[in-house]
Amino acid sequence: MNLFAGLISALVLLSGCRTLSPETGPDPEAGAGITLPARYSDRAPEADRPQFLKTEANWWETFGSPELNRMVSRALGSHPDIRALEAKIEQEKAKLDKEEASLFPDLNFSFGGQKKETRVKSSSSSSAKTDGSHSWDASLSSSYTLDVWGELSAGRK
Repeated sequence: MNLFAGLISALVLLSGCRTLSPETGPDPEAGAGITLPARYSDRAPEADRPQFLKTEANWWETFGSPELNRMVSRALGSHPDIRALEAKIEQEKAKLDKEEASLFPDLNFSFGGQKKETRVKSSSSSSAKTDGSHSWDASLSSSYTLDVWGELSAGRK
């Protein structure tokens, strides 16, 4: 009985799936009154776009409803979930930048200088002499962590 019910159900479901043979299909020459362009582009100039595709930044203002304008501006401006979501996106972008930075070498540079002056007086009657020195130092260091086990690249995923 279950086999018979399954067979009947399959026939009913599959009876709606019928393809048209080339002899009985629609006439491709008729075209249904639609003129097709010679080529397509998703970057059509604004003047060539149909009116229903031309959208404005504040499209809801075209309805002319002050109540709708207030509601949309309140929702966009003060909705805490939207602001929290924007902050979360920025946080995740910063994490991704940090993870990508770990794949590159670290480069450190430091520069410093020191001036030292000493006043020397040889006797109480003589004038004091100034003796001075300057010292400069600079250092450059670099380090790189090899991602042998894929730990650093796995952090990006």
